[in-house]
Amino acid sequence: MKTKNLFSIFFCLALSLIFGVYPMAGQGFWTSLPSMPQPAGYMGSVVFEGKIYLFGGASPSYTIPSDKVYLFDPKDSTYAALPDLPQPTIGAGAIEVGGKIYVMGGGMDVVGTYYYNTNYIFDPLSKTWETGPAMPHPRGLFGMATMDGKIYIMGGTPGGSTPTKLVDVYDTNTQTWAAGVNMPTARGFLASAVLNNKIYVIGGTIDAFGIGLKTVEIFDPSTNVWALGKDLPTKRFAPAATVFDGDLYVVGGSSLDAPFPFFTTVEKFDPENDLWFSETPMHTGRRAPAVMTLEDKIYVFGGMNSSPAGNILATDAVEAFCLTSAVPEPLAQGNVTVFPNPASERIVFQFKEPASGQFTLNLPDGAVAFSEKLRGEMKFDFSISGLPAGVYYWIWRGEKEGGITTGKVMVLR
Repeated sequence: MKTKNLFSIFFCLALSLIFGVYPMAGQGFWTSLPSMPQPAGYMGSVVFEGKIYLFGGASPSYTIPSDKVYLFDPKDSTYAALPDLPQPTIGAGAIEVGGKIYVMGGGMDVVGTYYYNTNYIFDPLSKTWETGPAMPHPRGLFGMATMDGKIYIMGGTPGGSTPTKLVDVYDTNTQTWAAGVNMPTARGFLASAVLNNKIYVIGGTIDAFGIGLKTVEIFDPSTNVWALGKDLPTKRFAPAATVFDGDLYVVGGSSLDAPFPFFTTVEKFDPENDLWFSETPMHTGRRAPAVMTLEDKIYVFGGMNSSPAGNILATDAVEAFCLTSAVPEPLAQGNVTVFPNPASERIVFQFKEPASGQFTLNLPDGAVAFSEKLRGEMKFDFSISGLPAGVYYWIWRGEKEGGITTGKVMVLR
């Protein structure tokens, strides 16, 4: 049994009894990293030997494909350019099997009528490209997963506005394609991940209207059977998914019936208890980001967002998600001291040693009134002049200390 989830539930219940309010549900925090060399969304992405590879995508708009390939080294947060893709592509899938990276499909436009059946193979050691057997069905914006040396291409858009439920399976050992078991639901703009030897397909959309799906379907390759999973709490298309610390994380996405259709939303699925939980949201709302897990972090690169003029453009923003600790513990008493100062209407936080982490000030209903990231600071202060009088709750998630503490702030007028 995973004690972290049970502890989190009891921890939240205890805080609600003590303070009369639930803290933020998330057990982690996001930090910003150096921006990508160019903005891009709908990229292919792969983790290989401790580094992250990013392939193509829409840059900067959803009608302009890129052939650029970048290597990100998390040790020093640097980027290096690699040999370009054989052709520019948007919405391709990328996956690593046996030390080779397969970049398949995609097209010239997110909403185009023509997609590729290409199968390009990149050798990260020699940094060279070769061409493999073409996909049986041209398409982009599909789900992609690998198990036992096979690559599964699921759903996506073969051209026009109608997604498919087709599944094609590529055997990397024999370099041959075979028809797979079709998904129950035709969909494009979906996310996929492998969890506990099963393939999850998540969200997406069934048409060109951009209304997101909550649907989760699970394929078991050992039985060749699809099963219905527990619905997402938030419907969305063009999210991304990754497995982290034994849970399935679904990041970002859109639904065009939402007030702001570029989600910061992060939700995680605990397969042991068959439950979804809300996680700490990202700083930047986005659809179609590149998301992957590497060691103890989730990395999110790029994605599509809106410009001040309302155009849909790619972002170059990069964030990393860290868990505070498997079992959160309150910080030692006195590590953080709060000094309400009604005269100047500012609150000052003083630390005994340099502190890095995330501070939030929450309204009684749990909504965030203020949020600040700290990086090795002894103290910080902020204005409360815009806040109405009353009781607020502050939450500190310290990167160095690895814990959470909650306290009250009284704003006087």
